[in-house]
Amino acid sequence: MGATLPMLHPAYIDSGTGSLVCQFLIGSLLGLVFILKVFWRNLTSTVGRWFGKRDAGTPANAEPKADSEE
Repeated sequence: MGATLPMLHPAYIDSGTGSLVCQFLIGSLLGLVFILKVFWRNLTSTVGRWFGKRDAGTPANAEPKADSEE
């Protein structure tokens, strides 16, 4: 009297479920890229401020703007 294990059958994934899984994976990947981009910019900006460098968007010869010009 031997015990038998149930047969594992491959699951059927219809096109709607497959599309949903693909959208989830692509969205997750793009979200991860965006999070890493924001984190990298914050990290480089913070380290740049520690060492006295300007942000990449600020020109080196920029002067502070006056509040009112007359």
